[in-house]
Amino acid sequence: LKPSADGHIGVGAMLLKEGKKETAKAEFQKALELDPNSGSALRHLGSLRYTQGDVIGANNDLSRALVINSDDKVASRTLI
Repeated sequence: LKPSADGHIGVGAMLLKEGKKETAKAEFQKALELDPNSGSALRHLGSLRYTQGDVIGANNDLSRALVINSDDKVASRTLI
């Protein structure tokens, strides 16, 4: 199977639920390498960075997610 952005996002989300934040972060970043315009990957990565205290990184990711999909309520709510 060919790697896909959605596949990496799914794996990242599962890892995040297991508390494996750094491994999840790497999966979201891999998703963005495959699809730099993945609003979902940007939302997940931005939300994760926010919980880790990386406010600047979170704002960058979440802002990009909102440019891609202005209806993204999670990104909008999390954006500082």
